Amino acid sequence: MQKFWEKNKKLLTKNKQGLTFVEVSVAIAVLSITILASTAVSATYLRNRISIKKYQANNEELSVALNSMSKDIRMSNSLDAGTGVRSSIRIESNVDSSSITYAFNSGSLTRNGILVASNVEGGFFVSGDPTTTIPRITIRIKKEGLPGIPVQTTVSMRSGYTPTP
Repeated sequence: MQKFWEKNKKLLTKNKQGLTFVEVSVAIAVLSITILASTAVSATYLRNRISIKKYQANNEELSVALNSMSKDIRMSNSLDAGTGVRSSIRIESNVDSSSITYAFNSGSLTRNGILVASNVEGGFFVSGDPTTTIPRITIRIKKEGLPGIPVQTTVSMRSGYTPTP
């Protein structure tokens, strides 16, 4: 082993100049490109994450509103007359016989005049004649000014429905 070091001593001590300017410049350039690429990927990820969180929060708000309306409609025993597309519906609660009115007005959804969801657009589509059969009510709702798919559900009233004259 000693002979190995003695033979290669000249090679080890001869070239102690360090790195050249070109080598250092290339290393810095590669490091800079790597940092820029990782920063761009991170920024894109964060931007997409924020938009997905907003989209998710909007859909959750719309789902809560739809679930509440669906429950009220299923538990009602009458619906005001009229079929087709409407901006409001009035039902009578089967629980306490109170009148409930849902309406889309000026970018908001209200229940008996109380705000349920803001910055929304939507409507109701009543199929079937409420004076003779149990109607089916399709509710469609979407956040205004935001990309995304409208949320929609179709509900029919349960037994105990009384057709209105």
